[in-house]
Parts: sequence; C-alpha cells; structure tokens
Amino acid sequence: RAVRRDLRGLGVQVVRIQAIPDQLLFDVKWFVVEAGKPVQIILSNPDVMPHNLVVSRPGSLQEVGTLGGAMPQSTDANTRQFVPDTPLVLHATRLLQAGDTERLGFRAPASPGEYIFVCTFPGHWLRMYGVMLVVPDLDAWEAKPTLPLDPMTRKPFSSRTN
Repeated sequence: RAVRRDLRGLGVQVVRIQAIPDQLLFDVKWFVVEAGKPVQIILSNPDVMPHNLVVSRPGSLQEVGTLGGAMPQSTDANTRQFVPDTPLVLHATRLLQAGDTERLGFRAPASPGEYIFVCTFPGHWLRMYGVMLVVPDLDAWEAKPTLPLDPMTRKPFSSRTN
C-alpha cells in the first residue's frame, strides 16, 4: 500500500477508455482521480463511427452534449469538432476516426466533484458519457469508497464498466 501511494505521488494517473463498437458506449462508466493531480486519458476508437471525449463541469452533461451536437461539422482539421465553446468544457480530444487513439493530459480539477466525460458527436451524448470522480485523497477514498451518480438516472452506477 505504501509503495503504491509513493508511486501515485510521483506519477500521472493513466485512465484507458475505449469506444465500444456499434453500441454508442464508452467501456468505462466512471473513474476516480485525486484533486489537483496529473491525469492522462488514453481514448481509443475501434468503432466505425467517429467519437471524441469532452471533460466538463459537474451537472453539465445535457448542456454540453446538446451544444456540441448542434455545432456544424467543420472542414478545418485544426478545430476540435463538436466541442462547444463554453466555460463548462474543461478538456477535450479531437474527433477520433476508426482506429485512432489520442492521449489527453491535464491536471485534475482542484475542487472535488462528479465531473462529466462525454462524446459530443451529434446524438452520442445520450448514451456515451461517464463520470470522472474527483476526490480530495485517493487513499482515503479507497479505504471508504463512495460511488458516483449516473448523471442521467441520478442513481449510483451499478459497475465501473459497460
């Protein structure tokens, strides 16, 4: 336990998330990170449909999903397609095509809470979302874990994965 804590203090928490082909789901429903610590999400898209991953503020799923899906498709390769320009959005990948993988590195928010991650490609947000649970202390959380709530149903998630 002490070794894991020491390693955790040194490094970046890496979270792997993959789109599930033909299901409009991420394979991860939620994950937990420590407030203020470095995080790297590795998003893989083995699906034929394009997907992105947008990290946004607690309670913002519907607004960010709706705003992103309402955006026109851009022909500019440098733009982050379907990522709305709103302070609700904290971090975002580009739109990943079939077979693409992208690393999204950032520092977890300093304020604990149930942050959202969502695919904002039109219509996908209704099923393709999850929670990044930001806690003050990972060791304390692991000693007494609390489950985040599904932002759609407002009930605790039944499992971490789809």
